[in-house]
Amino acid sequence: MPRIIPIQRTVSAQAGIPGRRATPADFGAGTGLFEAGQTITNVGMKLQDIQQRQEISDVQTRLAQTRANLTIELDQTLRSAVPGDMSVAGKFLEKSQNQIEALGDNVSTRGGRQAYEAGKATLLADIQRSVFLAQADLAGKKAKQDFIAIKEADRNTLLNDPTQFWSVLDGLVASLKDPAGQFALMPAAARLQLATEAKQELALSAVQGFIRMSPEYGKKLLTEGRFDKFLDADNKNALLREADLGIASRATESERARRAVARAEKATQAAQADELFTKFATGELTMTDVLNSNLPAFGENSKNHFRQMLDVANKPDTPAVISHRTTVNALAAINAPGDDPSKIRDIGQLEDMYKQGKLTVKDLNFLRTEYKNAHSPEGEQLSALQTGLFKVAARGIDPSQPLMGFVSFLGGERLYEYQRYVAEKIQEFRKDPNKDVFELFDPTSPDYLARQSLVMRYRPSLREQIQEVTSFLRSPGGQIIDKSKRKSLKSIFGIK
Repeated sequence: MPRIIPIQRTVSAQAGIPGRRATPADFGAGTGLFEAGQTITNVGMKLQDIQQRQEISDVQTRLAQTRANLTIELDQTLRSAVPGDMSVAGKFLEKSQNQIEALGDNVSTRGGRQAYEAGKATLLADIQRSVFLAQADLAGKKAKQDFIAIKEADRNTLLNDPTQFWSVLDGLVASLKDPAGQFALMPAAARLQLATEAKQELALSAVQGFIRMSPEYGKKLLTEGRFDKFLDADNKNALLREADLGIASRATESERARRAVARAEKATQAAQADELFTKFATGELTMTDVLNSNLPAFGENSKNHFRQMLDVANKPDTPAVISHRTTVNALAAINAPGDDPSKIRDIGQLEDMYKQGKLTVKDLNFLRTEYKNAHSPEGEQLSALQTGLFKVAARGIDPSQPLMGFVSFLGGERLYEYQRYVAEKIQEFRKDPNKDVFELFDPTSPDYLARQSLVMRYRPSLREQIQEVTSFLRSPGGQIIDKSKRKSLKSIFGIK
């Protein structure tokens, strides 16, 4: 029996009427409007793409500029940072992260955001690595500074007490090897270099300390090679030279000390001799005073010297004319230049003149005073001035004619008196704070001691000169000169 296929309902009151959808063309419209809409969509997409590309470029530029700025800022921060300051890394990272985070505030496109996030991650990682390396470098510098400070303190210790060398060296090397210490973070090669340098420098200081204590013992340690494993050839040779110099310096210092003691003893003896001479000049000195003194038995300023002077004092006085002439010559020798062989360089020379019967006690005392004045700081200048002054004055005062064998005793007496006057004026001016002693040697000063009016007061008169020359020519001494070679009195005294 045939099968009947049921009909399916395809239309109902709720369903739509079957058929195709209407198109713009069904209503009489063309394809232009549709194409215009498509074009507007494409333009919008292109503008969005351009904006995104520009923002990506801006983000990359700002990230690059921030990288450069942070790199420079990190370098400047490290230059001013104190080695060992552990806050540098944290502060700089916080500041850097804030700056980098701020770069993403105005990023609006998806591409720009992706570029920013990728660049931010890379930049932060690089900055963190640089900061941590910098922090480690600061810690390393601090550790090295601390090591140098410890080493220098140890060197000073060894300079003053070199016997601590081994304990100091062991302690310093142990601090470098301590795994819990700050040096443990340093590279092994750096620690090895510090240890090697420290051993050399500590050894240098120790040997120098021994040389200070005893140059001889320091040299012995070096020659025995006790420090050879710490010192190179150059340092060892330098220390040997230092030891030799120390040995020589000790010998020099010993000699200097010996001379200083000798000078002190001589000064003490000179002071005691001055005390004895003061009593001698007034006639109060006795042999008991001499024997009770601390002066040596013989030599300069000795007991024997004063015994001889007392012996002379018991003899008849030296004639004044001889003493005065000796005084004139001795004063010239006291004030003579340093290279003059006739210069008197010691008071003992003056006292020897007394013992030879050439000076009175009075004139000896005067010459001793002049000698001491000439050797004072101001007196050295005055001494040279007096030499020139006496030469000028002598030409006007003393009529002696050495070429004729004529020595004027009268001229010598007057020159002696002039010299005593000069000495008194110098003392007067030196004691008066309102007077300048150098005015006495200034030809433009009214107090000039070689002014013509003053000099002529001491020159023997013409009558006195004629009498002295006549007496000389009539004396046996005067006959020594051949009469044919004698000059007339007029020519001698310049009388026309």
